[in-house]
Amino acid sequence: MPAWELPVYSRTRVAKAGREVAKHLQAGLGETTIDVKRALVDDIAVINNFRASHAFPLNTFQTALRAKSREIDPNAIVAQRLKRMPTIIDKLRRFPDMNLSRMQDIGGCRAVMASIESVYDLSKAFENRKVSHILANKKDYIKEPKASGYRGIHLIYKYVSDRNDTYNNYHIEVQVRSQLQHAWATAVETAGMLLKQQLKSSQGEERWLEFFAYASSAISFLEGTPHLHTQCDRVQVANALREVAASLHAFELLRAVSTTMQLRENQPDMVSAGYFILVVNTESQELSVYTFKKNEAKRASSAYETVEHDNRNNENIETVLVSVESFTSLKSAYPNYYGDASVFIETIEEFISA
Repeated sequence: MPAWELPVYSRTRVAKAGREVAKHLQAGLGETTIDVKRALVDDIAVINNFRASHAFPLNTFQTALRAKSREIDPNAIVAQRLKRMPTIIDKLRRFPDMNLSRMQDIGGCRAVMASIESVYDLSKAFENRKVSHILANKKDYIKEPKASGYRGIHLIYKYVSDRNDTYNNYHIEVQVRSQLQHAWATAVETAGMLLKQQLKSSQGEERWLEFFAYASSAISFLEGTPHLHTQCDRVQVANALREVAASLHAFELLRAVSTTMQLRENQPDMVSAGYFILVVNTESQELSVYTFKKNEAKRASSAYETVEHDNRNNENIETVLVSVESFTSLKSAYPNYYGDASVFIETIEEFISA
């Protein structure tokens, strides 16, 4: 058995699977869930294979990103993940004309750096590598933050190999962000899981979206970068943030998740693991971690599909397949699955009390 998932279907078939799922959702026959009727079982299998086959090119970029990031910041956090199936399906719902075979972020890796300066140093160093891969797109969301307040640098590459063309032209997304930008982004995901709202996609309660937008501007002031609320000075941002946070009891809510989340380690061999399936139950406040060795990428992908399928109708379950250097760095890379927004809370509370 090959160590990596091989693509079984043509790009034409992948694109068709995406169109069929999008058409189904447009017709109102299902929601953003894996269980989109028996007629689409084959299409979901196609999407699963396409997603899993990103693992090899993704690992290639993650390895290079880790090497480059450590040259600049020895404490950089580097991780990779395959996009969650509900997120893929939700994206197809929101953008029904999207060609799934060209979706740019099914495989993504990320480096979290100590400072803004190191973010730009890494981005430049990574872009300047002499490789056959093609930089297809670049977005600097630090200079131009998203309307949600999201910030970071995104590099979209096309994987190209002259030795084996199996995965050629697969898109891989490389993200580079600072520690404070990472704290903000993962706090958004923590709140989204808790509230069962797609805050990450700018969908959800307006006051929560406003809270995180002002929080992003606060962090921009701390980092000396452009911010969303260009008409406001630092004091005005702090006052607005204080008011909306109090109306939502935002800090109390986020703290409560962190203190009640219980970790269940389902396998004892955490040290040698390279892949982790994280399964969080927002109702019982439990996080389960399933581990796989570094040479078990295909087995991990298969198990991931099974876990997603088994929990497809449970809105309280969030699951993701990730890879980090060690179990000890797992919480730093994905604090949202631990319900941990402590860095975000401390940063914003200090900003509004200054």
